Amino acid sequence: MECNNNDHHQLSNPYAIELNNVTIRLSNKDILKSITLAIEQGGIFALLGPSGCGKTTLIRTLVGRLHPINNHDGTRGKISILGKDPHAYGQLVGFMPQEMALHFANTIDEELYFYGRLANMPSEKIQQRCQFLMNLLELSHKRKLIFKLSGGQQRRVSFAIALLHEPRLLILEKNSCCLALRSCSRPSTGRSLYALLIKDIIKFQRNPFMLIIQFLVPILQITLFCLCVGRKLTNIPMGFISRETIRSSSTSGLIFDKIDKNVLNLIEYKSINEAQHLFHLGYLFGIIDIGENFTREIFDKVQSCSFSDVHKYNDSQMIIYLDETNRQMVYTIAEEFIRVFKIIDIDFNLGLFASTSSNHSLFKLGQFQNHLPKIEYTFTHFMIPGIILSVIFFFNVALTALSIVTEQSDGTQERVWITGVKSNQIILSQLIIHSLILIIQIVIVLFTSLFIFEIPLRGSLLYPSLLCIIQGFCGMTFGLVISTIFTTEINAHQVTMSIFYPVLLLSGIVWPLEGQPIWMRTISAWLPMTKAIDAMRGTLLKGWCIQHLVVQQAFMVSFLWSMVFLILTLLVFNCRRL
Repeated sequence: MECNNNDHHQLSNPYAIELNNVTIRLSNKDILKSITLAIEQGGIFALLGPSGCGKTTLIRTLVGRLHPINNHDGTRGKISILGKDPHAYGQLVGFMPQEMALHFANTIDEELYFYGRLANMPSEKIQQRCQFLMNLLELSHKRKLIFKLSGGQQRRVSFAIALLHEPRLLILEKNSCCLALRSCSRPSTGRSLYALLIKDIIKFQRNPFMLIIQFLVPILQITLFCLCVGRKLTNIPMGFISRETIRSSSTSGLIFDKIDKNVLNLIEYKSINEAQHLFHLGYLFGIIDIGENFTREIFDKVQSCSFSDVHKYNDSQMIIYLDETNRQMVYTIAEEFIRVFKIIDIDFNLGLFASTSSNHSLFKLGQFQNHLPKIEYTFTHFMIPGIILSVIFFFNVALTALSIVTEQSDGTQERVWITGVKSNQIILSQLIIHSLILIIQIVIVLFTSLFIFEIPLRGSLLYPSLLCIIQGFCGMTFGLVISTIFTTEINAHQVTMSIFYPVLLLSGIVWPLEGQPIWMRTISAWLPMTKAIDAMRGTLLKGWCIQHLVVQQAFMVSFLWSMVFLILTLLVFNCRRL
C-alpha cells in the first residue's frame, strides 16, 4: 500500500528535480546563489556553462554532498528529488563522476558485484545485470583487471556501475537524464559491510607485496634490533704500556689474565706516545698505562694501609685513558675491569667487594628471594618491550593512514558515499580487515622475540598479547584520524613519519622517563604508548598481571586514546562527507 501511495505521489509530481531559491556557499563565497530549477521526468537535461560556473557544485548538491544555506532574507531554499527526497542517494540515483572512480585492482565483475551489493541487489540479479551491461556496452572479458583496460573501456565500466541497479535518476558529469523505474532505499548495514570487506580483501589479494611488507618487515625490525642493539660489546681495541715485566706472579699479569679477551683486544705498545697517536686517530678506544713498580708498590700500599699518600706510591695506580665521547664503550670497559677486580677480590679474600662468607666487605649486592631463574639483564631487555609495541603501533598507523586517503584521491570514496553507505560502515570495515592483519602481526612479532631471540617471559603470555592488541588498535584508529584529515597520500605519509621519532623519545622506549625534565615527564606519562611500555616490561621481565596498577593504567589509557581517535575519525569523516 505504501508503494502505491509513493507511486501515486510521484506520478502527480511531473518534476524529477526541483530547486527553489537554493544558495550554496564554499569558502565564504556563494557558488550558487538563489538558484531555482525544475527538470521534468522522462527527459534528458543537459547543464551547460563555462568552467567554474558551478555545474559540479550543483551536481554535488543534488547527490547530497553539499547542503543549502540560508539566503540573505533568512529563508532556506528547498530541494526535491522526484517530489519526495531532499537529495538523491542509494538506489534512487546512478552517478557517473568525471573521474574514473574505480578500484583498479578489481576485475570488471568484482567491481560490479561490489556496487551491486551496496545497492542491496541479490546475487542472481547482479549476475543478470552484469551480463546485460557487458553485452550492451561491449566490455571485454569480465575477469579482466580494470587497470589493464583502455581509458575508453574504463569509462564504460564506470557507466555500467551507474546503470547497474536500474536507477530512477541517472546523473552523469555534464549530462543528466531521468528515468522512472524503481523505489529508493539505503543499502542495509550488513550488505554494505559485506561489500566493503570483500572489496578490501580483493585489494590485498591483488597486492600481495603489501601483505609481505606487513608480515616480514616486523620480523626484520625485531631481528635487527636484537642483533644490533643492547648486546655486549666485543673486540674493543685497547692499547697498553707496561714498564714492568708482565709475569703470571705480578699484579699486572694477574689482571691481564682475568680480562675477557673477547671483550677487550689488548695490544701492547712500547711507548705512550705511539699509543696516544693511534688513540687520537680513532684506532684505539683506550690506553692502559702501568708503572715500572706497579706490583711492588700496590702490595706495600695494601700491607701498610696507606691509601692517601699519592707521592709515596707513584706507580701503584693503573692509569686508564678512555674515549669519553662513546659512553657505552666507557661503561663496557669499566664493567669489565670491575668484574676482574671482583674476581681478584674473591680469589684473595680481600673483602673490598661482595663476599658471601664475610660480613666485613665494603658493599654487598642484595637480592630478594624469588623462584624465577636468574638472568643477566642488558639494554636489550630494557628496550625490547617498547620496540615490540612500537612496531605494532606504527605499522598499523602507516597502514590505515593511507587506506581512506587512497580512495578519496581516486574518487571511489565519493561514489561509495553516494550509494548511501554510512561513514561508520566504512570505518568499521577498515577496522575489521586491519584487525585480521594485526592479529597475524602480533603472532609473528611475539614468536620472533620470545622464541627465536629468547626474550624472557616471566608471566603469562596473555597480558603481553592483549597489550599488543590494544596498542595495535590504538595505532589503527590514530592512522584513521590522519587518513580522514589529510586528502593526499604524501601529506598522510609525511605526518606519519614525523610523529615516529617524537613518540620514540617521549614514550620511554629509548631512555627512561626519569631522564626527562619534570614538566615533560608529566606529559609523556599519559601518551598512548608510555604506560603500555611500562606494563609490557613488567609483564615480560617481572611477571606482572592485571592486579598491578601499571598494567591496569596501560589498558585504560590505551582504550581511552583509542576511543578519542575513533570518535575524532567519525566526526571528521562525517564533516567531510557533509
